Amino acid sequence: MYFEVENRVSQYEIRRETNLYGIPHLHTHMEIIYILSGSCEATVDGVTEIMNEGDLCIVLPNQIHSYLNIIKPDAYVFIISSELCNEFSNVFKNFVPKNPVYKNAADNPVIKSAVNNIFESSVNYNEFAETEIRGSTLVLLSELFRNIELKDNEAGDNTLFKGIIDYCYKNYTQDISLESTAEALHVSHYYVSRIFSKRLKISFKEYINSLRIQTACELLRKSDLSITEIASEIGYNTIRSFNRCFMNIKQMTPRQYRAKAGLGRK
Repeated sequence: MYFEVENRVSQYEIRRETNLYGIPHLHTHMEIIYILSGSCEATVDGVTEIMNEGDLCIVLPNQIHSYLNIIKPDAYVFIISSELCNEFSNVFKNFVPKNPVYKNAADNPVIKSAVNNIFESSVNYNEFAETEIRGSTLVLLSELFRNIELKDNEAGDNTLFKGIIDYCYKNYTQDISLESTAEALHVSHYYVSRIFSKRLKISFKEYINSLRIQTACELLRKSDLSITEIASEIGYNTIRSFNRCFMNIKQMTPRQYRAKAGLGRK
């Protein structure tokens, strides 16, 4: 599985999107997808649902999620910091939706109005836009949490989980292992392994390789580094191991990927 972590620093990002993000990822912001037309498949923490026109998906902070386009979707995408919605901090900390997709959300006039107001406030930006967005988001969440079923968040120690993810993100280009990560964080490597299998549904090694190959793709597209230089840059000791991991994740070689992008050196 190709897995990605996004580090977001802005309070919100609001856009209209016709190609929803396919790579499984997580971030500390809340994410709301509202389908205007078309359809897609949404997967959140292992729960998969088909989204059609008028449906809404809510992803709470640190939930792993991805989307697969089915019929080219036209959607509003709201990525909003939980800090703008402190009134719901207890929900964000202790609960997650049992089903992340709220079907026929457009039939709820409160939700439809709040969604449109959030988008319009971002488009017609003025000095009160952030206040308007915050107000409409609170209305939207209030109505959503009244209409969807929540369940206890059994993900375990979120503080440690974030620490593990942060450590890996900062050190994946180095000689990193499950054991060295556990030692750096002063926990058992069995515990780190369990965190990965429970939260990410992948092994530690698969996760590190995903981060490395993600960076490799960026360098292949945008840099003039040779493939050998890229392999070394992202933490692979041999070009053979780099090629093997790249093929496993992208189903093509680095050379083929670069040729397809039409950029950089061979």
